[in-house]
Amino acid sequence: MKSVLSFAVIVLFSVRPAYPAVTFDEYTANYLEHMKRKAISAFYSECGRSSGKAALVFGMGEKTALLIETERGTVVNLATISTGRSDFTIDETHGGTYSYERVRNLVKELLGYPFKFVMADKINEITRSKPTRMCQDKPPV
Repeated sequence: MKSVLSFAVIVLFSVRPAYPAVTFDEYTANYLEHMKRKAISAFYSECGRSSGKAALVFGMGEKTALLIETERGTVVNLATISTGRSDFTIDETHGGTYSYERVRNLVKELLGYPFKFVMADKINEITRSKPTRMCQDKPPV
């Protein structure tokens, strides 16, 4: 009995994630810093919200993008997007069916706007830029 209890305590207190948890802000900063270090320029499309913005970022030559949503200067949602010949796939986002469809609508909207080019050494301009248009934020049907 004592060895079973000891084993349970050891298992309970030794289980840790394989990687350290990071916030959305940290992930975004690391993603952009990686692009800067590797000299990967980017194209991005963005739209504003009353207290934030959404940006879809593609590294040069990449078929995947990162959707970054901010509110009051804090990253509140991220989604990885893969592009195909005629459509895109949301590889990962946070939330349930409603959130998935909301992100899908937002990505469609951003893909319809002009993209801006930014050199790798200026990559952090993406998070500091002020959008010239407001997001439509169409709710899922």
